[in-house]
Amino acid sequence: MRVGELIGLRTTDLVAQGRAYYIKVAGKGSRQRLVPVPRLFKRLQRFAQRGRPRDIRTDRLFVSLRRSARGGDYEPLTSSCVAQMVRNLAETAGVKKRVYPHVFRHSFVTYELTKGMNPVQLAQIVGHTSLGMIQQVYAHLSPQDSYEAMLKTLTDE
Repeated sequence: MRVGELIGLRTTDLVAQGRAYYIKVAGKGSRQRLVPVPRLFKRLQRFAQRGRPRDIRTDRLFVSLRRSARGGDYEPLTSSCVAQMVRNLAETAGVKKRVYPHVFRHSFVTYELTKGMNPVQLAQIVGHTSLGMIQQVYAHLSPQDSYEAMLKTLTDE
């Protein structure tokens, strides 16, 4: 998801529908979508219930550890805060390239496309309104990637 979508998440955005688990994301243009999070959901749920400061008075899922001077409540994360966390983590991990939050979004889409995910479903998950966006941004995938994806779909039973 986009950073703006991440920092706007609320505890009520964790949605379970039977055995399917989602995050309700308010995307661009006030469009909402459900993003599947099968392996992450339970952790996010525990975090929402027990992992945040006890005296928190907001339903925002992610807040900073800094309190506001105005009301003494915890402030929601900002885009710049998330960018700084990503830079710090990259430095700690020894990554020399420039890393920023949107790289994770691009990496996810690229990875899923190379694994043969349906581009229509992928566009829905990441909040693209058309396949044109995926074609433009991810045109760097090679014919070998397409070949591998085709082979995978033919051999999966």
